[in-house]
Amino acid sequence: MSEPHVILGGDDYAEVYEALVSVRRFACEMSDAFADVGRAEPEDAGARAMIDACDRALETLRYNEDRA
Repeated sequence: MSEPHVILGGDDYAEVYEALVSVRRFACEMSDAFADVGRAEPEDAGARAMIDACDRALETLRYNEDRA
């Protein structure tokens, strides 16, 4: 079964893309912070799950220049 693709354009695409990148950056910082204090589990597992989810969403997101 193929994965669904979300197609956005214009401001909608930029807003969603920026939000996903921001959440991913935050999750990366959380993961690094947990690793620095030696708390890799379970806190880091949650941060890694957020990173993976953002990566999948960014891969699925498609831009359509015809949509305003």
